[in-house]
Amino acid sequence: MATGMSAIVAHFARQQDRLRRNIRVLEDDDAWADVLSRQIRPRCASLLFFRRPGDAPCNYMQPKVHELSNDLELKHGADLYFLEINVEDCPRTTRYFKVDNVPAFRVLAHGRGEGEDCTAAFSGISSRIFMLEAAHK
Repeated sequence: MATGMSAIVAHFARQQDRLRRNIRVLEDDDAWADVLSRQIRPRCASLLFFRRPGDAPCNYMQPKVHELSNDLELKHGADLYFLEINVEDCPRTTRYFKVDNVPAFRVLAHGRGEGEDCTAAFSGISSRIFMLEAAHK
């Protein structure tokens, strides 16, 4: 029985790794400058996903963001960059992007669109997702 349970756990771990294959995680605020210069600015567009672990709306949106990132990776390849930011581990970056509520999204073009000029689109993204889900039911 333990072998069967181990196989199931290993299967779900592999599945999660596939879902997250192209979403990077910002480890702390000190890493932001390096990620911005080396990863975000060279890319055509970047999606920053601000989340809090254990938060129900964040947990709801996380698999949808991962699915979106996988779909867009197939269409656009290396032109896009996806970054997940834990608001508890990166409070300075969170304040810089004026994130008050989570989940929140910011869209950058070649690293531009920072601070006030950045697109804050959670309500638009979430309402589109909910409408698409309702249409498919």
